[in-house]
Amino acid sequence: MSHYSGSSLHWKFTSTDALKQRDIYNDQGLNPSYANRGVRVQANSNTGEYHLVFAAAELHDAGTYTCQDGDGRGEAHAAWLAVLGQFAYVTFIEIIVF
Repeated sequence: MSHYSGSSLHWKFTSTDALKQRDIYNDQGLNPSYANRGVRVQANSNTGEYHLVFAAAELHDAGTYTCQDGDGRGEAHAAWLAVLGQFAYVTFIEIIVF
């Protein structure tokens, strides 16, 4: 979860085996490769909270997820996701950043 009150918010992902960041969510919405897998951004305009929610995590989803305003001026918040294996009973994972 990230708190933000501006108009341009970005979620970025850096995998555990790469240094390159990948955009997940920006002004144009959710990256289609994530949207097609059931990933969504749950926004609450009243509180300014943005939750990155996975329908199911896969092994390649392990890494660091960073949320920051689009201009890079605000405080960045990051969370690290570890995926230990794939299980049929996992229904969703919510990344919460404090």
